[in-house]
Amino acid sequence: SSYVRCSAVSLNYLTLCLLCLWNNSALGASEVTISRTITNTFDDVEEETDGYLLYDSSDIELAYDYLRPSTFALVIGLRFNRLNIPQGCRISSAFIEFQCDEEATTVSPIITIWGEDVDHSQRPQRQDSFAISTRAKTSASVLWDDFEVWELGVKYNSPELRTIVQEIVDRTGWRANNSIMFMLEGDSSNKTRIAEASDGAGGPKLVVMYELTEMPESTPSPTTDQENGQVSEANIV
Repeated sequence: SSYVRCSAVSLNYLTLCLLCLWNNSALGASEVTISRTITNTFDDVEEETDGYLLYDSSDIELAYDYLRPSTFALVIGLRFNRLNIPQGCRISSAFIEFQCDEEATTVSPIITIWGEDVDHSQRPQRQDSFAISTRAKTSASVLWDDFEVWELGVKYNSPELRTIVQEIVDRTGWRANNSIMFMLEGDSSNKTRIAEASDGAGGPKLVVMYELTEMPESTPSPTTDQENGQVSEANIV
């Protein structure tokens, strides 16, 4: 009967779904979320128009510093360390979380975000001029032009950055626990948002979600310290 035929089709479909679920489980398919917060003053850097690198500010201007009106389009370098992401895995989401340091009601700034197109991003050195803007940029970039009004102490997320992270972790030389730098550049306007830096109430935090379909190769155990209760930054370069 038609009832029996429909039931048989439904049963076959259910069986197929169960087989797919079992297969994914057998492969260890799952979504993993990692987050890293910048705690080292040399990992959130503002590059001024003359190439000077500002390390020890308690905040980050995105991307105009009204206290130095001759400095328009600041280039911001945000370096996140010990990112335990397997090479070639599928990135499902990535964003940077900022905490507002000063309220802002001005029109939204226009900022472009790139990643550094290298296997492992190195920490900029104080004596190096233009140490952020001269770095190789990823082909992928993200435009951030829809800032809302920022209120003091509230946390705000960047746009979706998965295409940038995906391009970097797809590099053949990428290894789990490498570092990624994001470069944020303004449009030479006097619009800005001001976020906390690592020397302030809390540095920017990168959140990445990726799909894990097999057990990753073992990696050396990092030294535990105060950063997220996980790893030490003392020997990261």
